[in-house]
Amino acid sequence: PAPTAVTTTTVPDLEPEPQPTLENLVPGFEGTLYFAHFSSSLSQERMTTWRSELSAPLSTELPAGFPQLDASGTRLAMIRGQSIDNDFMGGVISLFWNLSKSHRPFPDSDSFLGSGVTGLIWHATEPGQLAWIESEGDERWVLRTGDVEDPGIPVEPVTVAEFDGISWPLYWDDEYVVVATYELEGGDEPLFPSGPLIGLFDMTGTPLAITDDGFIGRLATGEFMLLDTLVGPEESPVTYLADAGFEPVGQLGLVSSRIPFGVARSSQGDVTAVLFGSRDDGPTSILTIDEAGTAECRFSSSLLSVFWSVDGEWLVAPDQQGHLSFIDPETCTEVRVPLPNDVGSLAAVGR
Repeated sequence: PAPTAVTTTTVPDLEPEPQPTLENLVPGFEGTLYFAHFSSSLSQERMTTWRSELSAPLSTELPAGFPQLDASGTRLAMIRGQSIDNDFMGGVISLFWNLSKSHRPFPDSDSFLGSGVTGLIWHATEPGQLAWIESEGDERWVLRTGDVEDPGIPVEPVTVAEFDGISWPLYWDDEYVVVATYELEGGDEPLFPSGPLIGLFDMTGTPLAITDDGFIGRLATGEFMLLDTLVGPEESPVTYLADAGFEPVGQLGLVSSRIPFGVARSSQGDVTAVLFGSRDDGPTSILTIDEAGTAECRFSSSLLSVFWSVDGEWLVAPDQQGHLSFIDPETCTEVRVPLPNDVGSLAAVGR
């Protein structure tokens, strides 16, 4: 019989489908998300970044603390060498510049600032302006400010105020700085009161007001938002607005079961976003406040925190289900993006 021809079929190599980038998933979003993941040892943390042009986050190990971005979204500061066990000792500030020009998961840095630093905060609207509190020994803490706009110029700190207890800054703008302070009492083992005292100072270090209520933030309209903690066991904490004497001047008009989780100011400081949750872990809402008034967006998911994008176009909020919500505050529409497992907690949104 004649031989049978053998037919060979070549199967081409199939390239995997490209994964969508973050800007594909959220059309119109441009920027970088910064996540902090704290290990159980408290001695090593993992920093994760997700740039909008990438399809997945990138991570690197860093012996540093919780990151904070300045108003431009291009400078980052963290406290290095601080842990729960050595809050009194503090650490040093590690500075990173030009983040938007870096294609690494995280740029190298050999620029450090301060000693025994317990806390830091960027100016609310001025890029490159940093405030921090560091220990000078003998139960003495000092508030300092400095211009860290350029990496090649030495920082010349300006001392603003001194404190007799361990302290850290909560807010800073052209008019005021807000500082939380624990008074130290007792012998070798200091006794802490039930909560820190919150002090308001002008930029000469002159104390203006003090309260033991919780500080939430300052609104774009100028009032301070405080949380009255002196309530009965069956009552909800009451959110109220206060003036520069921390005296009540009004409320936001939300029902008492809504509890503020955080405040985010736009980079220009002209709009404030306040995230509210409910006592029963139910739906959350975001209230945006500017000189023209207020607008509220309600969400079925339980959001955990809220951040402005640097361009002021988006609100970014993680939820309890492992998603990020990218929210258009003008239309209250959101795009939910699932996060990879073990990416950490969203800490900042930059360029």
